[in-house]
Amino acid sequence: LGLLVGPIIGGALSLIEPRVAFALGGLVEIFNACYVHILVPETLKTSKPFDWVKSNPINSLMLLGHTKKLLFLTAIFVLLNFAFAPFTQGALYADMRFNWHALDLGVFLSYA
Repeated sequence: LGLLVGPIIGGALSLIEPRVAFALGGLVEIFNACYVHILVPETLKTSKPFDWVKSNPINSLMLLGHTKKLLFLTAIFVLLNFAFAPFTQGALYADMRFNWHALDLGVFLSYA
């Protein structure tokens, strides 16, 4: 539902002012964070102490290759990013070539 209605709402709000769409998106994210914090219970019984040595991002990337499931999920993540990346270039191209504005792009992306 969000992928269908979101671009249209964002395009319509950007007709008022481009920053309004970003402000509304930020407010929705703040609401979601508060909702999760208040209504979703904590699943860990006790919290583990934070270790700065284990917080190395290279170690986290090396863990992705240890199991086939994580490697498979990483491949899906990369392929999804490649699949959705052309939307940005397509929006810029449609603006340059056809002079489409934010609402036109929002309607197009909702039905693409």
